[in-house]
Amino acid sequence: MNAQQPLDFSTFVAVVRRRAKLIAGIAVAAALLAFGVSSLMPDRYDASSNVLFGPPESPPQIDPNAPLPDVSIEPERQAATNLALASLPVVALRVKERTDSSQSPKELRESVSIEPQGQADLAKITAEAATPREAARIANAFAIEIVALRREKAQDQIQEVIDAIEGELAAQSTALGTDLETRAEQLKIQKRLEAGDAEVVELATPPASPSSPTPLRNAIIGGVLGLILGVVVALLLRRLDRRVSDEDEVVEIVEAPVIGRIPGITDKGWKHHLAVEAFQLLRANLQLASTTAEARTFAITSALPEEGKSTVALRLAHAFGLSGATVILVDCDLRRPTLDTSLDVNGDAGVTTALSADAGARGLLQDTSMEGVRLLPAGPLTMMPGSLVTGGDHDFAKLLRELATLADYVLVDTSPVTIGADASIIASKVDGTLLTVDMASVDRKVLVAAVGQLRNAEANIVGAVMNHADELLSDRSYQGYYGGVADRITTAAPVAKRQEGNPSSGSVQNASAGTSTPESRNGHTNGVRDSVSL
Repeated sequence: MNAQQPLDFSTFVAVVRRRAKLIAGIAVAAALLAFGVSSLMPDRYDASSNVLFGPPESPPQIDPNAPLPDVSIEPERQAATNLALASLPVVALRVKERTDSSQSPKELRESVSIEPQGQADLAKITAEAATPREAARIANAFAIEIVALRREKAQDQIQEVIDAIEGELAAQSTALGTDLETRAEQLKIQKRLEAGDAEVVELATPPASPSSPTPLRNAIIGGVLGLILGVVVALLLRRLDRRVSDEDEVVEIVEAPVIGRIPGITDKGWKHHLAVEAFQLLRANLQLASTTAEARTFAITSALPEEGKSTVALRLAHAFGLSGATVILVDCDLRRPTLDTSLDVNGDAGVTTALSADAGARGLLQDTSMEGVRLLPAGPLTMMPGSLVTGGDHDFAKLLRELATLADYVLVDTSPVTIGADASIIASKVDGTLLTVDMASVDRKVLVAAVGQLRNAEANIVGAVMNHADELLSDRSYQGYYGGVADRITTAAPVAKRQEGNPSSGSVQNASAGTSTPESRNGHTNGVRDSVSL
């Protein structure tokens, strides 16, 4: 399993769902920002006029009887020519002179857009200004000047022919000169009548309402862009953030359901009872999650130390005992064993003793103050615990089979998965594995690595136990339901008599009453946070 899962559609949906509040917040903020900025902008008005361009005509000739050249061109090219003519800087300069505007020719040109209308030789000239009247005046001025420029260009062509005829008259005889003079007069008349094949077909009128800004439309656009930005930010955070954000992501990584949620607790009151119920619910869910009735051996592990796995194993064994089942709790954290100290039993012999010597497990079991629960301590520490549980004449699988004949359930507390190979080996030999995840400190990369290691060992991950989980009833509904009778409820489990010579120091009473477990014999804490210490 990779440290970062590939971004397929299901992963994308999961990321969006986890970051839904962030994405929605960015979208709403962008929409509000767009609406606010638009509302502060001054009003702008658009007004449009329309100019019709005729088809190109053949240039006038000296001899009216001479064949006319073919001047037909493609409609697209003709439309482009008309727009280029309308966009000439000289047009904007003439508009400034006509309107006596305070804007420069460049500003006038930038305030006007010229667009062809479909396949017709019609151009729409739209001007934007601060007032309706100014917008209409600029649009009409551009239309008039475009038509005037087109007419002047056509008249200039005719004048060129007239000038050529007058040049010929100075060099021709009187007989030929009469015809040229007649042609010159005709052209002068044509020049006066020439319209340039363009006309203003619709003048602009002052608009009744501003064209911009449009706060509502801009807010919608801003919201859509904010939504896209929010998704991008969510994906970026997924790539950069190594923390696991919520329970859904744990399920996604572990590929197993959450079967236990352990909240932060206190040693008394309704929150204490809520934590007790959390472990009872974990016990029930574990029994329901087991695929067969024969599933009776379970490993409890975690990705890293101090995620609460030992306390989960201890409290889960207590919960099974309260339900009437017999349980053997096995301390297989062969690097930092803590359960013997927590339960105040003799840990001089245990798992390592059974695996390294020809000794059965029955005689190594220790009674505890919890009803129905016996402990197989870790025993003397060894340098290579991974090799000890791997195989041999006294391998761990054989030990498990023996323990399974002595109790209804066998719960094995292992070392963290990423610390050594023994946790994966043990997980591969039990019926199911519980992975404890501390939501206050879990690292995605480490969790992915731990799950990958367990999968490589073909361990059956039954589910995840969430430590420091959010209270589902944070609105005090649970307190209202349970708190009224909390003081009248006695939650202490029946306590079995200890073996003679192993007097109880009260640590297991604390386990039922709500205090933290004591330090281990090697001077380290037991790696369990107060949130799971009952």
